[in-house]
Amino acid sequence: MVDLMAMPAAVEAVLLDLGGVFALPHPDRVRFALGVEFDEEGATRSHHAGIAAIDALGRGEWSAYFTAYALEAGVPPSRLRVVLPVLVRAFREPPDVEVWSLFVPSAVEALKRLEETGVALAVVSNSDGTVERLLRDNAICQVGEGADTCVSVVVDSGAVGAEKPDPAIFTHALDVLGVEPTRAIHVGDAVHADVAGARAAGVRPVHLDPYGFCSLEDHEHVRALDDLVEMVYAGRVSRRSRPAPRPDRRGRFPRATRRRRSHGPLPPPRDARPLRSRWWDRWEASTRPTPRPRG
Repeated sequence: MVDLMAMPAAVEAVLLDLGGVFALPHPDRVRFALGVEFDEEGATRSHHAGIAAIDALGRGEWSAYFTAYALEAGVPPSRLRVVLPVLVRAFREPPDVEVWSLFVPSAVEALKRLEETGVALAVVSNSDGTVERLLRDNAICQVGEGADTCVSVVVDSGAVGAEKPDPAIFTHALDVLGVEPTRAIHVGDAVHADVAGARAAGVRPVHLDPYGFCSLEDHEHVRALDDLVEMVYAGRVSRRSRPAPRPDRRGRFPRATRRRRSHGPLPPPRDARPLRSRWWDRWEASTRPTPRPRG
């Protein structure tokens, strides 16, 4: 759970991941590969289970993602050898704009609320150079003025030649924004790429973890982008300098001991989370080799 009082003195910029935050693999694109029926909620959970599997290894081993994704979607372990090669092709052969086409409406609305807080916004994503078009064509945001939320820059690893967790991709965004790293937050769904990369760049990381797969306590977590909006808003409002006191109608100044509350009570501590979920136990027990994706 996010500690509002632990936020920096002033948040001037928010960097956001694309995959897992605004866009997810669409179930229609991978259902035929899995051979099982599952809906958008199942696809969302499968994605985050896959990311958690990568994070559990501590490196970008995408074979772990595909295995955990399939198991969470309901594929029996006995069928992994057949399913995984087809699933990898379903993810890797089409352009990212076709695969990552399940959008999160609540996140799009939360982005509009983030814009209203006055912070500078940037999207930082590992992709193939198509992120800016994907965001614009699907009415999520655009660079500069337009009908949707305005962001200052979209940093696509396929365009800049650096990908998370390389701190250079975060530094590129901060240079465009003109914001110091200590004044920025980055939110993403992966510990190995988003949390580690943001830290390496000196940016405060916030982990989007809607299903509580992550048990690490060395970084902050949110369950939804709405939680980040509240965190940024509370951090900015509660630390905004107060105007000089003014006398009342009788010419008396307010007593110094009268302090206004700037926000409500702090949220309860984050529940303890199991170190491993059921998909991890099944995957760890499997000794079958898994294919490595291209790229």
